[in-house]
Amino acid sequence: MERFALEILKELDKSNPEKYEIVIPAYTKIVPPTKNIHVVYYGNIHGKLWVQTSFLWYVIKNKRTPLTFDSIAPLLRPGVVCIHDITFKVNKNYFGYSLRSKLSVVWRNLQYLVCIKYSPMIITVSEFSKREILNNYKCDKDKIIVIGNGWDHFASVGMSDEIKTNHPDYFTKPYFFSLSSLGENKNLSWILETAKKHPQYNFLIGGGAINSYANRFGKEPSANVHFLGYISDETVKYLMKNCKAFLFPSFYEGFGIPPLEALSIGAQIIISNASCLPEIYGTSAHYIDPHHPSDDLDSVLNERVDTPEAVLEKYRWCNISNALRSVLDHL
Repeated sequence: MERFALEILKELDKSNPEKYEIVIPAYTKIVPPTKNIHVVYYGNIHGKLWVQTSFLWYVIKNKRTPLTFDSIAPLLRPGVVCIHDITFKVNKNYFGYSLRSKLSVVWRNLQYLVCIKYSPMIITVSEFSKREILNNYKCDKDKIIVIGNGWDHFASVGMSDEIKTNHPDYFTKPYFFSLSSLGENKNLSWILETAKKHPQYNFLIGGGAINSYANRFGKEPSANVHFLGYISDETVKYLMKNCKAFLFPSFYEGFGIPPLEALSIGAQIIISNASCLPEIYGTSAHYIDPHHPSDDLDSVLNERVDTPEAVLEKYRWCNISNALRSVLDHL
């Protein structure tokens, strides 16, 4: 969602920037790198409450139409909202049973309900997500506009092989690469079970808290699995460029940008045949059943796929922002 918001803002900054304002809390230190759109610092309330108080008051006082990118909007004036997916509605079991988790699920579902009912326009990132919304809420289908996501931010990212210097043991065998988290939808267990069946390869997994896997699940992964923790975009690009394939076995995604990034630098991608992924990637990807670990990744990679040019041309940030501009101009 952060990538989506940042790249959209950069594109809107290039054309008719006077139509837009960026409103952020007064204490914000990291500001989107736009050159033309006016930035307004407003309100000192911290956390999610800022959206429901300071931002709401700014919108009402100045007669603005709010545009929010992460499914969270001021409930009393939701405006145009991007709902990437409704996983908090359809996958409640993904978020655990602690009090905090339950409250988070309730809050997100309240946001979905109010925004879908009262927003003048909903934008989303795939036809799959649009169908999910229509299947779970009463809503005019013409009110939901699909605009997609992009990949071309990745073209400006450099490449660093520092990880190979620091960890030569990761590269003693050909490797598969993945970006993941411990979120249930990411299906990390598919990678771990598949790794056990392929000792001839290494499996490198980048992400945040995944290096605490053993602590959470009480067992160690096989010796050919290496958790990398947080890694830079430059390291991600290097690992994608040189892997046997990029793995993305998710159960549920609203879109899924990382496989696009991998395709853009010539990597093969092995992805789940679930949720939005076949819609986005078509015949440019190798597909697996996310419910069954693969016995033979080489056979999967031997299946014929088409070149990714059509997919990469469709999902560019300029195309996405043009679609969004059309929605806003219509309003």
